[in-house]
Amino acid sequence: MRRGRISSGPPFEANVTEQREFRTTGRIIAGPSNGLHPMPRPETDMERTHDRRHPHRLTHEDYTDPNYVVFVSIHAAPRRAMFATAACASVILDCVQTGCEIHHLDLIAYCVMPDHIHVVIFTKDGCDVEKYLKGLKWATSRQLHTMGVVGDIWQRSYWDRHHRDDDDVRTMIEYVLDNPVRQGLCRTRDEWPYAAYLRHPGS
Repeated sequence: MRRGRISSGPPFEANVTEQREFRTTGRIIAGPSNGLHPMPRPETDMERTHDRRHPHRLTHEDYTDPNYVVFVSIHAAPRRAMFATAACASVILDCVQTGCEIHHLDLIAYCVMPDHIHVVIFTKDGCDVEKYLKGLKWATSRQLHTMGVVGDIWQRSYWDRHHRDDDDVRTMIEYVLDNPVRQGLCRTRDEWPYAAYLRHPGS
């Protein structure tokens, strides 16, 4: 896959949510009972690529090179809606952010869904995306088990994509932020408290 380094342009501009504090109580309302029925729409290029059965693995060097934007999706095993409480979502986000600090990554955007998560990260000197993802799975599994969640937390693998250009980065971020709307969990991205765009890559 051809990759391009991020340009030093102006901050990404979009109608995106600001990072919010997670609520300590409450449950995500999912499924037909929420009364939301999204209109059918054409499948995007991002979705067509994201639905590949077997994730493509890059070389180790691809996960340690600085100045790249990486989109990552990790699904719960076996796609259970185990993150459907504010308490569980808060644990996920805390581990996402802490892991970025440890492994020299900037968190650009995120979305915690009931049965999977999306993160967009920017690599810096000394980074290791593979170690970050392994640590994220380990830390979240450990904390969720102490909260009473039983069984395997994550699928064994994950799906990732390196950006090609600035338009590709924009597509990644839009895809992440609009995920709850596509799934019928809310009507607008501003209504979903578990997703945010935080910073322009490299800023």
